[in-house]
Amino acid sequence: MKPDIIHYLDYRSYLNDLVTWLKKKSPELSMRKIAEIAGASSPNWVQQVVSRRIKAKPEALRRISQFSNLSHTDTERFVLLAAFDHAKNLNEKDLLLRKILRDRRRAKYYTLENHQYQFFSSWFIPVVRELCTHPQFDGTEEWIASKIQPPVRKNSVKKALQILSDLNLIRKEKNSKRWEKTTNSVTTPSEIASVAIKRYHKKVMKLGEEALETIPRDQRDFRSITLGLSEKRYKEIKKRIEEFWYELLEYAANDNNTERVFQYNTQLFPISTLTKENSSDYN
Repeated sequence: MKPDIIHYLDYRSYLNDLVTWLKKKSPELSMRKIAEIAGASSPNWVQQVVSRRIKAKPEALRRISQFSNLSHTDTERFVLLAAFDHAKNLNEKDLLLRKILRDRRRAKYYTLENHQYQFFSSWFIPVVRELCTHPQFDGTEEWIASKIQPPVRKNSVKKALQILSDLNLIRKEKNSKRWEKTTNSVTTPSEIASVAIKRYHKKVMKLGEEALETIPRDQRDFRSITLGLSEKRYKEIKKRIEEFWYELLEYAANDNNTERVFQYNTQLFPISTLTKENSSDYN
């Protein structure tokens, strides 16, 4: 059966499966011939694209689509997936991913990917998850909306609850308007996670910037230090931060008396280049 592109986010995987289908349909079809159809000079064009050594041009994908009798809609989906893969910056990737997911909704193809993307790209959804299980939660979206800062609308809270429920991250308590957390976590295809998580980090960093102006000093803790380190010490510090991160998660998970929701961010990144004479020691 011809692979359906609506199930793919990676155009290279789709190209590989489409070529496999074509060769099963016509065993005499060679990889060299497929490359010629695509207008490529290398007989190993398919392998080079699939292995990420080269990028496929839109015209090459349209030629393959025409040979495979893909519809105009599926051909444009193929080209769109390639554009998403080739995008050079986060804003471009985010724009193309939204377009891909909108197309899937229009095609009535049900997938949790939309909700997974929204979970990571909307900073307040994890906050809603904490507040809807708060001991004082009265079962209304208004209560949750009134507790979040910066403020969000009631409709946004309602949408967040739906996303959390669809992802099975919360569930309704029996005979109650209240919610309870599940032990599940959100997993996403790497194509979605790489875009959505970057957006999430940008948004929570913006929240931190706003908190400097809006949250009283005695209710926040901001620290910054510039360190000169060897690569070895840098990696050790990264490891210590990661260990502390999991320790903090476990510590918070054992607190059954939530009173407020907090955002904790850590940042560690280089602000100078690695000197040549030392870089080879750690490759």
